Amino acid sequence: MIRRFTCSNFRNIEVEDLAFGRINLLIGPNNAGKSNFIRALSFSANMVNHAGKDTISGFLAEVQRNGSSAICRRGGHDEQVSLKWRIALKEEEVDYSLVFQPGSDENGPFIKKEAVDSAKIIPGKKRPFNFFLFHDEKAGYGMFSTARKKGKLNKRKHVLADQDESALLQFDRLVLQNRDLIEHSYVSKDLFGMLEEMRAYFSKFYAYMSSKFDLDKVRQLQDPNGNGNFLAKDGSNFLNVYRQACRSDPDFEARFFAKMQALITDLTEIRIVEGLDKIGMKLFMGQESYLLSEVSDGTIEALLLALLTSMPQKQAPTLLAIDEPEVNLHPAWQAVLAKWLQMSGNFKQCFISTHSSDLLDAFTEGFRDGAVDIFVYDQMGRNTFRPLDRERVNDELEKGWLLGDLYRVNDPSIGGWPW
Repeated sequence: MIRRFTCSNFRNIEVEDLAFGRINLLIGPNNAGKSNFIRALSFSANMVNHAGKDTISGFLAEVQRNGSSAICRRGGHDEQVSLKWRIALKEEEVDYSLVFQPGSDENGPFIKKEAVDSAKIIPGKKRPFNFFLFHDEKAGYGMFSTARKKGKLNKRKHVLADQDESALLQFDRLVLQNRDLIEHSYVSKDLFGMLEEMRAYFSKFYAYMSSKFDLDKVRQLQDPNGNGNFLAKDGSNFLNVYRQACRSDPDFEARFFAKMQALITDLTEIRIVEGLDKIGMKLFMGQESYLLSEVSDGTIEALLLALLTSMPQKQAPTLLAIDEPEVNLHPAWQAVLAKWLQMSGNFKQCFISTHSSDLLDAFTEGFRDGAVDIFVYDQMGRNTFRPLDRERVNDELEKGWLLGDLYRVNDPSIGGWPW
């Protein structure tokens, strides 16, 4: 899980040490920065997942995907972006920091600092233990700790390193190219294992924008040999992911069907159909059956969201982020979606951005009980988003108000309206 997050100068996002829970909501009007927040939160994950897919590095690919020099806050004076994630790994929590210069055509993007530190300070020490630090003391160089146990000699090992790629993605090559790193078991085993765990975590970090789902592509018949490991950003491989999930988890099909039946009460069956070397899907409702090409945008959207909240554990995301999942959904369906998100056990953490008061209503109980954390757009504050203060809204919630009610009347604690 991501425990905390700090971001500076990424588009319009400025947040400092925000603490997260398992279910997290971002609320605010259009142009508040909800989508940008998810982009910033997803930066390292996308960087890791794009590595090897292009001729350029994972880091450069993600900078370009975010607009290169346009990443920096418009009108700001700072030309660098700073990001920091506190991640809970199996053994401990670590702080992963990335500072980079988006650059220009003359001076391309480059990493100015990258580090992984322990989140806790060792007793008797002034600073947390640093696992590795790149480019901070000298550009183009990185250094690794060689020991961590008290009493062990922790002699730093320095290596040449590229500034146009993340240390997370260079580590394997650096170890192979530097014999003295291989000789230190702490670096080649312990540190390597920790970085592998970080990369594995980021590799299952799935972020989606509902506005980017290509519903027409989802409706089309698909090649049965397509990638079914995880849902593409545009949702176009939905059928392959669905079919693979059915094969890998005997309970998936029933779990998925139950969710869709909660929305479509006369739904009796969902069936994969094959023909002409393609696969499709039929929904049986009442006495009729319908191909995906015959159903509404809202139904297609619901199928995608039901899939994302039902994935088998082997395919499940470590973190699921969805920007404005309410798109195309009836208010009654939005309430059901909120239940899916709060009750789903197939992801470790979830981030939802929304400006729907109807969706927000359905998170009231979870927020009141401490199971849901909400972050509110703060137009006047130093930080783009601030945590919603439970004590401040508790009286209204105790009187029967819902979160969406406070949003609709533009309560100062929650805001939401653009004027």
